[in-house]
Amino acid sequence: MADIKVEKKGKERVLVISGSLTIEHASEFREALIKSLEKASHVMLNMDGVTETDLSCLQLLCSAHRTFVNTKKSVELAEISDTLKQAVRDIGYKRNLGCMQETEKSCFWMGI
Repeated sequence: MADIKVEKKGKERVLVISGSLTIEHASEFREALIKSLEKASHVMLNMDGVTETDLSCLQLLCSAHRTFVNTKKSVELAEISDTLKQAVRDIGYKRNLGCMQETEKSCFWMGI
């Protein structure tokens, strides 16, 4: 089960995500990302407590990053669990360069 908490710090939002972040929880995660995008110009993701993940989570994170970049807002990974790092490597998302939309070198997967 995923646990998603939102901490508000002025115009910034911090999403603290822990537990299992898999396809079963993708809708809940997506809603939290959308609400944060609507309410904040900067969102930080603390994912240090993520214990399980899958491709759906990584796809949502990439989509969120592109959306934030396209709306001139920022999103960043503040903390990331070893489980999530390993999933990035296993699924093949690790990058040396960001995606085509990448202009700020803010790709989540660079250097993991």
